[in-house]
Amino acid sequence: MIKGRIHVLYEGSDMLPFYGHSLYALGLTVESCRGHLVVGHDGSFYGFKALMRYMAGLNWGIVMFVNAKKAFYILQILFHELMDDVLTVPQEDRTDWTAHWRKCYEDGEEEGKEKGPRALAARFTRAMSLVLRAACW
Repeated sequence: MIKGRIHVLYEGSDMLPFYGHSLYALGLTVESCRGHLVVGHDGSFYGFKALMRYMAGLNWGIVMFVNAKKAFYILQILFHELMDDVLTVPQEDRTDWTAHWRKCYEDGEEEGKEKGPRALAARFTRAMSLVLRAACW
C-alpha cells in the first residue's frame, strides 16, 4: 500500500526543505524527511481540511482536522513543528515553518490573481510541463 507508483513533482516554493522525492501510492503520499519515511494524506471538503501523517520507523503519527477554508497552511506549520520536536532537531537547524508556509500562501495568492486567457494558458503550460517531466522521469 505504500509502494510508490507515481512520482510527485514539486517546484518553486512547493519544495520543502529536508525532503527527498515524493511518491503517490494508492491514495497515500510516501516521502522522506530528514532520512525518515513519512506516509500521509491531506484532504478537504467544503470548508474542512484534514492532514494525516505516519512515521512507521518512529511509531509516531498524527491526524488533524480543521474547519476553516484556508487551514491547509496552519496544518502544515503545526505538523512540521511537531515533526521537528519528534525528531529532536536542534533549534539552530530548524526551518522557520511559519515563514516558509506564509511564502507558499503568498505565492499562491499572487498566482490566483492572474486572470484572463493568457493567465489560463500560462497555468496550462506550466501544468503540462510538469506532466511531461514526470513522464520522462
